[in-house]
Amino acid sequence: MGDEEAEAVPAKVLVYASGTFIGGHLCTALGKAGLEVTPATVESDVLAADVVICSVYGKDPAEIEAATKAIETLSKAELETPKTFILVSSVLTWARTPVEMDGDDEDATRLAISDVDFKKRRAHPEYKANLSCERTVYKAKKKNLETFVVCAGLVYGLGESTDVFHGLFKSAWHCEPVTMYGSGSNLIPTIHTSDLCAAITKLAQEPTEQRYVLAVGAGEDTLHDVANAIAKDLGTGDIAPVAAEEAMLLSDPAAQYMSVDLKLESAVMGGLIEEWTCDEGMVASLAKPIAEYRDFNNLQPICMFVHGPPAAGSATASAALAKEYKLHRLTRDAVIAEALETGDKLSRQLKRGQDKGKIPMPLVLQAMRRKLNSPMCCNQGYVLDSFPETHQQATFLFKKVPSIDDEEGAEPDDEELGEWIDEEKENADGEEEAAEADAAEEAEEEAEEEEGVEPPKEGKVFTPAHLIVIDATDEQLHATVKDMSEAEIVEAYESEDGFMAQLEKWRAVQEKKPCATDYFESQDLDPIHVPAGEPIKPQLVGEAHNYGPTPEDIAEQQRIKAAAEEQKQAEAAAAAAAAAAAEALENQQKQKEMEAIHAELEKEEDEILKLRSLPLRKYLIDSVIPTLTQGLINTCKIRPVRTLSSHGVCQDELTNAHLSVRMTHWIT
Repeated sequence: MGDEEAEAVPAKVLVYASGTFIGGHLCTALGKAGLEVTPATVESDVLAADVVICSVYGKDPAEIEAATKAIETLSKAELETPKTFILVSSVLTWARTPVEMDGDDEDATRLAISDVDFKKRRAHPEYKANLSCERTVYKAKKKNLETFVVCAGLVYGLGESTDVFHGLFKSAWHCEPVTMYGSGSNLIPTIHTSDLCAAITKLAQEPTEQRYVLAVGAGEDTLHDVANAIAKDLGTGDIAPVAAEEAMLLSDPAAQYMSVDLKLESAVMGGLIEEWTCDEGMVASLAKPIAEYRDFNNLQPICMFVHGPPAAGSATASAALAKEYKLHRLTRDAVIAEALETGDKLSRQLKRGQDKGKIPMPLVLQAMRRKLNSPMCCNQGYVLDSFPETHQQATFLFKKVPSIDDEEGAEPDDEELGEWIDEEKENADGEEEAAEADAAEEAEEEAEEEEGVEPPKEGKVFTPAHLIVIDATDEQLHATVKDMSEAEIVEAYESEDGFMAQLEKWRAVQEKKPCATDYFESQDLDPIHVPAGEPIKPQLVGEAHNYGPTPEDIAEQQRIKAAAEEQKQAEAAAAAAAAAAAEALENQQKQKEMEAIHAELEKEEDEILKLRSLPLRKYLIDSVIPTLTQGLINTCKIRPVRTLSSHGVCQDELTNAHLSVRMTHWIT
């Protein structure tokens, strides 16, 4: 009973570089297998773990140093219980391994390199530290310590590693040319990330005799095969080659990974993986990694249909949604104009209908369907602006019906829909004109077959997931048109009467059941009703599914931010200047008021002082001055000054005569 309980205890697994692409998915896989997984930190004790896994798939010196330190700790310790150490490396440690051929002539074939040939490997110049780490781990085997090196091919799937194929997937998703380094003739060994994690998980549970494992799939794909498949299956099919000389100078890890030219095979992987995720190689199973790329990166297309009467603002709303979510806005006229430029069978038929003054609706719908099936709409999504207009049109767009490029004789799945298509064609062309058109088409098709022109392939298009209905009363619509300029009315409706005719036609179509919105509601799609003139709130639709702002968007945001900051600073400076001027004016006014107050106070103080001095003056004049004057006169009489003035008058008499007057003047 005790042995059974001991066997039930899950092994403790310590994973270094758990934050990397491989490390993160590896932790998930180990956890699903029932192992006790712990992401390694600086304080982690390697001796406490049963299994230690270190990833040095990249050339990060910190990861290599951590792996080296961990294996040295285990190799120096006296281990009492069995330990397993697994190093995850990359095929760049094989990048310069010499190619071996079977035969000497032109028919010589290339020999595959196996796990047992690991001693022949030669590393890429920038991955010699990884090779040294591999050797250290491989040689560290001792009692109670099993060491393994898992050398992984170029990983793909589960959202894509940014160091390997993510750039190719991203370019294709944006409908841009996919980069191909060099001629593309080099063989690149690949493995799905799930298969790599499954092999490592199995190795952690059941060690093998072969301690060096080449983790590669069975496919023999060249770089051109991979780039071409990604470009065609996810994008527009365009490839942008980069010369090998230029690729060698790039520091991009993807360029280094894709520079390898190795034919590798593994004698061990078959025993480690019970059920492969992708056992036929990357190109043969590309549909799965493409689906995973969309799911893991939240890149599912967002498809919307904006519906509303004329002048309700559907064009403004659809344009705003397309800008907000980085989608493609589709209108009937724009799609037809684009289809006319292709020069294929559909283009010629559209041109023929245009020359007659009316394009048959099945051709319009076929052009729209082809656009909806284009890579840009399948990847990012779209906003349909006021089209389709009827239930039949919606059914044609989103239900599988024969394409104009299908073989002759193919019938629609829906009998009623087929009758409607035939009726539309008969209304568009008379019998004689139809015969002439068929003859012309046959001649054009024969010419295309000789030139090898292939019509675009069509599949099931994405039905809108968001139905936005703009509600407006006739009074609101009339008011909107009334506020438009004459030029705007002519451009949109030709005249006010033209607007009235379009509005009446639109109302009549909506009253006929089932209508266009009924088709979408039959697909379990609830309409989002928005009053005319109000913006559509993003929370009604949800978050965007894209890579976020583009460099152009970021530059525009920075420009707007800088302009707003500059405007803010200018307004602040103007406000500060105005405040300073107002403060100066206020201070000046206050200064004048204070000066006036001070002057008034001084005046009042002088008057008060004068009033207060009157009694004293009166007392001096009435009482003191006469007595003092008399005393001085008497003094002068006692000792008179006997001098003559210049006029011969006695000086003492002059002094006595004026003394009283002078004293009185001094007092007053």
